[in-house]
Amino acid sequence: LINYDKDSLSNIGDELRPGIVHRIDKDTSGLVVIAKNNISHDKISKQFSEHSIDRVYNALVWGKLRPQKGVIETLITRSSRNRQLMDVSFTKGKKAITNYKTIKVFEGETIPTLSLVECKLETGRTHQIRTHFKYLGYPLFNDEEYGGNAILKGTTFTKYKQFVNNCFKICSRQALHAISLSFQHPISKEQVSFQSDLPIDMKKLIEKWRKYAIHQIVWYSFIISLINKWKNFGWYPENVVLRKSENLEKNLLKIYKIYQTKLTDLNACDFGDLILHCVSIFEKNQDINEMYSKNFKYILVDEYQDTNFIQSKWLKLLTKNHDNICCVGDDDQSIYSWRGA
Repeated sequence: LINYDKDSLSNIGDELRPGIVHRIDKDTSGLVVIAKNNISHDKISKQFSEHSIDRVYNALVWGKLRPQKGVIETLITRSSRNRQLMDVSFTKGKKAITNYKTIKVFEGETIPTLSLVECKLETGRTHQIRTHFKYLGYPLFNDEEYGGNAILKGTTFTKYKQFVNNCFKICSRQALHAISLSFQHPISKEQVSFQSDLPIDMKKLIEKWRKYAIHQIVWYSFIISLINKWKNFGWYPENVVLRKSENLEKNLLKIYKIYQTKLTDLNACDFGDLILHCVSIFEKNQDINEMYSKNFKYILVDEYQDTNFIQSKWLKLLTKNHDNICCVGDDDQSIYSWRGA
């Protein structure tokens, strides 16, 4: 600004800060108001002091905010540990109010979670947004001074550490951008508004996280569908029949074994286990199988032609001594008799 023409800007305040009406944090991008004369400077400064200016920021924070929309109202004061930083206080400091709402959540089963958040300030305290979100436990992405420069949410596997470290390089600062300003023009008295698009580093970060989250969701869904397929065939991990030279399935079988072990440790089961466990119990305990099969005079099965292997096997175990599966359908649907009805 000095090189632009400091004589054409207001000179209120430090001569090294011509025209500067307010400040944003170092390494925060976005809009700042510059006054071209002292009258404008004074009138706009008064609006800042009265908190009548609408200021909106976009931030990327670690985690998924609960609730996803709300108001943070606290006192903010200098940190007793580091006077260059700020802290939330319950007894002293200046009142600070941040209205926030979640715009988008980037999450997957195996990746850290990030949220794109809109913040509308009612006050303008030093480091207000950064201090408030650290206080809530959701520091800004790569905010070194407020603890956001480490993996705080999600897995810590080496592969994902590398992904996050690459993202730190893409956005090598706190992910905070002053996206819009609205105030009364000091001369015309009209309400004027200004917007600033997200900078390239934040756009690249969001796009990388979005693609990675989609990839992980698809991959997770594939693993779950394969495990469900094996369970529908009646296979526990030790019974799975692998296709020859199928290295991918060999690795996924290892995941299946870990998954089932974890369920056992938790004394839990998933939906696919419900009938699989019943079949296992009936096959290993004939007396239990007999007891249950005597409880039913007939078993009516809807959409019998759509039963999978493990469902059909369970029904046959229930009816093996009575042949009492009853289905409603047309005579020419031979699949009924083929299934044993």
